[in-house]
Amino acid sequence: MKDTIDLVNNLLQQKDEKTNAQQNAYDAVIIGAGIGGLVCGCYLARAGMKVLICEQHYKPGDIVLHLKDRGYIWMPRLIVLVDTEMVL
Repeated sequence: MKDTIDLVNNLLQQKDEKTNAQQNAYDAVIIGAGIGGLVCGCYLARAGMKVLICEQHYKPGDIVLHLKDRGYIWMPRLIVLVDTEMVL
């Protein structure tokens, strides 16, 4: 967490040092509008940064997104398998 705070502070210092010609540029560009990208973008925006979030899908949300196909609703989720060794 301290590393993240240091990163945001460094980015804010860099923002203050920009010239007037660079004021229309983004401070951060985030690739992917999944839950992590959206949360990261929100934190940076709340810290006063100008943020651009790019997503290839027409809807943001990633794993919280519901997909409809042929009458079925698919709810993709991230699944983490821990200790997958099978005992017979």
